[in-house]
Amino acid sequence: MFDLFLDFYGISVSISSVDSIAQLLKKDFEYFNCAKIQHPTFVLSVEKSISPYNEIAGLKAIRQNEKCITYKDSGYIFNDYHGAGFTVYDPAAKKMSIYSLDEQLLHEITYLAVLSLTGKLLDLRGMHRLHAFAISYKSTALIGMMPSKGGKSTLFLDLLKSDSEFKIISDDTPYIDWRGKLYPFPIRVGTNDITGYADFVNIEKSYELVRRDHGVKTLIPVSAIPNKIHTDVVERIILFEGARIYSNECELHNISSLKIFIAQIKHVIIGVGLPMVLEYFLEPSIKDIPKRIIIIVKRSLAAFNLARKSSSYTIYLGLSRETNVKIVSQLLKQQRSEEI
Repeated sequence: MFDLFLDFYGISVSISSVDSIAQLLKKDFEYFNCAKIQHPTFVLSVEKSISPYNEIAGLKAIRQNEKCITYKDSGYIFNDYHGAGFTVYDPAAKKMSIYSLDEQLLHEITYLAVLSLTGKLLDLRGMHRLHAFAISYKSTALIGMMPSKGGKSTLFLDLLKSDSEFKIISDDTPYIDWRGKLYPFPIRVGTNDITGYADFVNIEKSYELVRRDHGVKTLIPVSAIPNKIHTDVVERIILFEGARIYSNECELHNISSLKIFIAQIKHVIIGVGLPMVLEYFLEPSIKDIPKRIIIIVKRSLAAFNLARKSSSYTIYLGLSRETNVKIVSQLLKQQRSEEI
């Protein structure tokens, strides 16, 4: 077994795992790897073994969907991934055990569990994820909110490839606080076209994940991308919601703070598309309801302040990736020059 330690803005995680899974998680979260932690916030144990179904013998399910069946007993929460995997979570002790004979499933569940558990606690502390990519140019950041399969990672990588002065903030989930300030959250980048970036990223560092619902994805650790990571908090922000247009052109429309706030209802306040496991984020307990209300209120305040302080746009991305990159990068650089 291999011990891995992570620290997400003061929320720490200890993972004891078979070496193969630990090495993949180390790549996923390499920016957040840290030295041994004596008293971690969360403790996860990952075991490549047969699931202990004897622990739920006689229990009635409290929730069921196409992904898993949830049981609860004596404060413990059990999730059965329809025979493929199994988790046992103790919310009071913040300890989770994850079981499966499928290494791909072990990797996927553990990755999402880490994001779900730490994300909820950070939410309660006033730091919130956006379903968006973010890059920076000098001290100005560009945040692009786009739906799943909307081309978010493609535009993110294309922009980084176009200019070495663009820095990485996050491919998928940058963080904002209640004041609307932006924090880096650089985790692995997923793509379906790694060969298109062979001259840009170190593809020897890439690895694959076979996901339960979305097929094979090639993953790129941030260390394989030559652009540096933006490590400072950013206050000057351009915020846009991306949409598609069936044209070779790319259209840019300035919008009001109200409209970009409304767009954030989906991408921030509700969090549609955020990588997480709802079975871990939404605990089956009445005591969890006040926490959910607090999170919604805090996310709304953060989204309001982000909308209030940002330059806001709708960008209609066309069929030409080169044109999209040209228009979006010009927007970021022009905004930066005007602020100077």
